Amino acid sequence: MLLVCCLLLGGVGCASSLGRIAVKTPNHAKTAGQLDKAHHATPRMGGAVIDHRFRVGVPNENVSLSVWIIDPSNEHLHATGDGLWFHIADDAPRQTRPSHATVLILHGYRHFKNDWAYLMWARFLAEHGYRVALTDLRGHGASTGDWCGFGPREAQDLVHVIDELDRRGLLIGKLGVMGGSYGGTTAIHLAAADTRVKAVVTVSAFASMRSAAPAFVKGYLGWFSGLVGVWGWDNIVDAAGKASRFDPDRSDARIAIGRTRAAVLLAHSTADRHVPASDARALDEAGGTTTKLELMDGGGHFKFGVQNARRVRQAALAWFNQHLK
Repeated sequence: MLLVCCLLLGGVGCASSLGRIAVKTPNHAKTAGQLDKAHHATPRMGGAVIDHRFRVGVPNENVSLSVWIIDPSNEHLHATGDGLWFHIADDAPRQTRPSHATVLILHGYRHFKNDWAYLMWARFLAEHGYRVALTDLRGHGASTGDWCGFGPREAQDLVHVIDELDRRGLLIGKLGVMGGSYGGTTAIHLAAADTRVKAVVTVSAFASMRSAAPAFVKGYLGWFSGLVGVWGWDNIVDAAGKASRFDPDRSDARIAIGRTRAAVLLAHSTADRHVPASDARALDEAGGTTTKLELMDGGGHFKFGVQNARRVRQAALAWFNQHLK
């Protein structure tokens, strides 16, 4: 509808409008109370889930993040095809086991922590001995916040989360981060901002906000994306930065990955039309010797984690075992 209106109006102000839409969060202007009421349920995972809300963000921003802490338990994970389910051993009560490291899991753009794929990542890692912190990024899921920052701003939020986890004694062992798409790019920025992050696994991460915009919109709109491009992708991205009060060029994860000393695994689909594999190659090239690229066939951007679910999980587990244990 917005695209049609822009065409009818001759494109007046459309770059500004599109930019504003790109950075306006799903929870824009919503309060923590409203979100807690809407997202009151926590997953039933062996009784090992702890629900937290952490106040974060820069002064004058009303940002608090919802975090679930999931510990290893005697609950067993089983799989069939691409489906997963859980059961508790009949002869044992539900109880947690000691964790040997902590992993933050970050979701994609306009998704949230209790999406199926992220819950499966969390449960799989917990079953293999990791404490997992599933986090709703600012303005998503049950977290407050009006504007996205496409990586650096979210990373600063998460530094506060890590501080609070540490203060409460919830940060166990070395720290890793696993993120999908938007969450993967945020994970790279977080590793650059906080040396406590020792290992990162990204799934379908984009290299920068400027590189992601044309391909991502094209993946949604096909040749119609050329009509959006009439107003100039840089103009749209600049307008997004102005609306959200951040520098879009700071969202370049190629710069961030070059600054981090963490070990970074980049998993990406060769069939991804929304975030092409060239983004992963660019990140790999910028990352140097501590970065590894793992390209996989099939799935595209949104089905990659489903069609390659087992391979992605196993690659992540091996990476974290190598660098966090």
